[in-house]
Amino acid sequence: MILCVHHKRIDLEDLCHAYYTLETLKKTYNEVVQSLPEAGQDPKKRDVIIVPLNLKTSVGRLRKNE
Repeated sequence: MILCVHHKRIDLEDLCHAYYTLETLKKTYNEVVQSLPEAGQDPKKRDVIIVPLNLKTSVGRLRKNE
């Protein structure tokens, strides 16, 4: 496709959607994203404990679905 565009002397920027422009990228990340407070900084959240899931792998070969 690029060879065809080059042969026809078409500007590649004319074929790209506006979504892929630098202006759209700047608009997307224009807002400042606030980070979450640490657990020690927020006194309301001190009692919350996040526990990882208990994932165990089974022993042996997997059964076939019949």
